[in-house]
Amino acid sequence: MATTTPPDLATDIAAGARSGGYWHSTAPSFAILPPGQVGPADRGLLAVVVDLAGPADGRDELTGYMVQAARAAYFNTPGSITHSLNAAGEAANQTLYQANAVTSREMRRHAGIGLAALVGPDLYLAQAGPSLAYVMQAGDQLQFPSDSPWLSGGEGDAGDEGGWYPLGVRRTIDIDLYHVEVGDDDIVVLTTPATAQLASGDFLDALLDQPPQDIVNDLAQLASNSASDPELTVVAMRIAGTGVETVSVPPPPHPEYAQPEDVVAAAAGVSLTERLASVSKSMASGMGKSTGNVLKQTLPNSADAGKMVPRGPSMWRLLALLIPLLLLVAGGFYVFQTNNQRRAPDDRVAALLSQAQDRLTAATGSQADRQSQLNLLNFADEMTQEALRIRPNNESARKLQQDIQKAKEETGGVYRLGDMRSVASVAETGALPRGLWVNGPQAYLLDVGLNRLLRVRLGQDNAAPETVLKAGDQVSGKTVDALADMVWLRSGGARTNEDIGVLARDGVLWDVNATGGKTPIQFSGSRDWQNPLVADTYSGNFYLAQADRGQILRWTPSGNDGYSDAATQWLAQPADLKGLVDMGIDGQIYTLMSDGRVRRFSAGKEEKFDVKGLDKPLADPRALFVTPDSRSLYVLEPGRIVELNKDGGFVRQFQGPDEKALADPRALFVDEKGEQIYVVNGTTLYAAALPKPKAQK
Repeated sequence: MATTTPPDLATDIAAGARSGGYWHSTAPSFAILPPGQVGPADRGLLAVVVDLAGPADGRDELTGYMVQAARAAYFNTPGSITHSLNAAGEAANQTLYQANAVTSREMRRHAGIGLAALVGPDLYLAQAGPSLAYVMQAGDQLQFPSDSPWLSGGEGDAGDEGGWYPLGVRRTIDIDLYHVEVGDDDIVVLTTPATAQLASGDFLDALLDQPPQDIVNDLAQLASNSASDPELTVVAMRIAGTGVETVSVPPPPHPEYAQPEDVVAAAAGVSLTERLASVSKSMASGMGKSTGNVLKQTLPNSADAGKMVPRGPSMWRLLALLIPLLLLVAGGFYVFQTNNQRRAPDDRVAALLSQAQDRLTAATGSQADRQSQLNLLNFADEMTQEALRIRPNNESARKLQQDIQKAKEETGGVYRLGDMRSVASVAETGALPRGLWVNGPQAYLLDVGLNRLLRVRLGQDNAAPETVLKAGDQVSGKTVDALADMVWLRSGGARTNEDIGVLARDGVLWDVNATGGKTPIQFSGSRDWQNPLVADTYSGNFYLAQADRGQILRWTPSGNDGYSDAATQWLAQPADLKGLVDMGIDGQIYTLMSDGRVRRFSAGKEEKFDVKGLDKPLADPRALFVTPDSRSLYVLEPGRIVELNKDGGFVRQFQGPDEKALADPRALFVDEKGEQIYVVNGTTLYAAALPKPKAQK
């Protein structure tokens, strides 16, 4: 394909990636963004290549997020090109770092990134972790970096210097920056270290000295024929229309390369401190020389030392002048050094707040995707926190932190449940609320710790719960066994009543009506049930998930609202349900897994269902809520309630008025029609108004 960069710079570009044993002309591991496509035209053309190592599952999606984060940060960060490239590399690192933070150790990943910004005849390169770039000028090859552990020593030997360190391991990352002036017919190749394993020496020179599409085709063929079956990504560009003729200038060896001046300016706090130290040293040196000159004029030199015996009035006058001067110089130097030491932290704080404000402005004024905006805001937040560590009482930092937090909430679709009020508390020792259902003026709580069903009369705060059913009770000649789950028994088919149902571990379903009447319903085949017992109902049918067997059993209602017929296996093929946390049905069955996945099954078969657009993945889910009448799917986990549409798309998320409000969530009920949310946190039942959606901007 071809694109144009200012001023009237024609660039021929080809790209591709090998992944999973196949070559792809489009892939999430690279992006080529012509000027003016997603940002100001004066930012030039941007090419991004990400090399993500680790498990294959979910890698493409995470790679795409990293590329998007880098793209958004580059075009939305004000300042110089190198400053924007540095922000892009940081954004990609932060995306991976946050993903690793909520992933088990064996599933964590590391990555490299290469970025090329072409602004007229100026080529700016940014690299971190495993990355590789070539520039062919006048038939000679420039390689960036000239060497690194990823090229010569293997990733196991990757060092801790500069941009060699991989992305995703640390919260912050060093970015290596280069600048090259390019001219007509120069070739620029942005790729991954696997390319260096496929071609080297004269063969590599010949491979790179040809049209971009031929470079890509040859690398694809080399990778396909290689016994190591490498994965690689390549973006190749031929420059034309600059009117500039260039000659090869070898890049300085890593890490002694010359960085553009604005890279130093981007780290204003550190460079300022270094400059102050340099000034102090120079001043001290100058003072020493001045003092030496005075001493030379007043004291004897070594050759005449033995001859200088007389000490007349002129000598004392000179010493009288000299001593105050020396004291003045020493005192002035001390004051200067002291002031520098005091100013350095303040200058660092000012630099951090300036950079944080730049990122806040870029994020709030951006049209980029939600995740990219959140990456910028997270960077801003970290800088503000660092400023507050240096100056804890800095009011500007505190105000900026509040602005950043507000922007994060707005960008992340956060709605505060500011009116959360306590409805009831289960205070007894050993209580462990797990289930919750609201029916009209009554709320039912399943306490699996003390094996009882509680009823709460709504309409008054902190009402005392009433025990309706508990293990050990004798009802209709049966002893109530330990209680496992609670459902709403929906009507449909041969079932006509709608009541609360409490499932006991001995296979008896206790039907509890609105007046407190209790009817035992014995299920067939319950001797073979295995824990955990997770149930729900739909259209009169009763469904029970058997995680260890990978099956969902279904009972259809028989006469007298019972379930005396044998169960059928609802799943066409067994599914891996280990780690099942909860289940909900709206015609399709949704399962919530302990690793944060939400899965959807329809007509006995699993369908593709991806949670999309969430600022941070579900990490510790506790409950799932969905009904045939609800418009959305709700997931409860510590700190928030996440609302998704029925296709997995993020809608919004709800947080409490403070961190404690949802610190230990147990159960959830959402009354969309009545616009209320009920949630059990710890041993307390809370209610809050369901916020109305905000008007779209």
